[in-house]
Amino acid sequence: GQAEAGSKVEILVNGSVVGTGHADDSREFIVSIPVQKAGTELFIRSTDLAGNVGEALSVVVRDVTSPEKPIVREVSNKDSVVSGEAEAGAKIEVLSNGGVLGTATAGADGKFVVTIMVQAAGTELEVTATDSQGNKSLATKMVVKDRIAPKAPVVNQVTDEEFVIKGTAEPGSLISVKYHGSVLGTGTAGKDGGFAVEIPVPGSLGTEFTVSAKDESGNESEETKYIVVSSKKGWVKKGIYWYYYDLKTGLPVTGWLLYSKKWYYLGENGLMKTGWLLDKNRWYYLDGSGVMKTGWLKSGSKWYYLDGNSGVMRTGWLKSGYSWYYLDRSGAMKTGWLKDGSAWYYLDSGGVMKTGWVTIAGKRYYFNTKGVWVK
Repeated sequence: GQAEAGSKVEILVNGSVVGTGHADDSREFIVSIPVQKAGTELFIRSTDLAGNVGEALSVVVRDVTSPEKPIVREVSNKDSVVSGEAEAGAKIEVLSNGGVLGTATAGADGKFVVTIMVQAAGTELEVTATDSQGNKSLATKMVVKDRIAPKAPVVNQVTDEEFVIKGTAEPGSLISVKYHGSVLGTGTAGKDGGFAVEIPVPGSLGTEFTVSAKDESGNESEETKYIVVSSKKGWVKKGIYWYYYDLKTGLPVTGWLLYSKKWYYLGENGLMKTGWLLDKNRWYYLDGSGVMKTGWLKSGSKWYYLDGNSGVMRTGWLKSGYSWYYLDRSGAMKTGWLKDGSAWYYLDSGGVMKTGWVTIAGKRYYFNTKGVWVK
């Protein structure tokens, strides 16, 4: 600054001298002092050659120092906030391509959270801090990370004769085909997402494999499970056993199958059943060709009746044609004397319930129109 030529100039902070100097013949002076914090009040006084002390001048140290660059945590394509640390009280701005995406103020502890729209992976962000004096920091630059896993691959149907697994996934992703966690083959999805991965040998029918996709950022998709289906469709004989494979999916059919207006039953492994079958607490009978039987059936030395519509084995009283029959709990047709409740009935050798006068073992008995023996 300026003072009386030849005078001594002193700089004081809180009453203590932090620097001294002298004004030259042109009244100019320069006094070196330690760097002071913004807001510090300095007092400048001069003393002439006669020892007279002039009135002190007060000056407040201005803040002209830019804040340090903000420390910013990773931002991914799943995040809607940018967080980190900066100078306490500083205004934080998040920018992309020169446009402001969001602002916030750093707290007393320096921490900040800025809300932004979710950004695409690869987007470059700049984060700056501006203090209360308008001093702006250098920008912290960062690129939005890809943290979104690809969608699970779509796998085409795979038969027991194929060496190549085909399907679609995220373009450029690494495709892995695994069996019980072990990788059998890998490949890369093309620009259109299509992939074809060769495996050492075709999978056997019913074998389950998994296929996953990993993008360039290392994010891995959920696994897609697929089951190897038969290359043959419809009825297939293996050894002495028959199976049926769905005409569309190639998967083995299980449970009831209606084929050419006839019912068949295929077990959990797809094997066609024959003989007696218990399904949901109901008995059915499937002949040697697997066809569900209806009507009267002789099995061994006994007769049974299978419902004409459902094929379910009947028990209890049954009217077939114009005659009544009785089938016990096992479904077997009864003959001879039968007590049902408190009433007695008589069923001939053909199982038919008798009415009217009947000679049994040389004796005459009378049965009313309901078949009940009238004593």
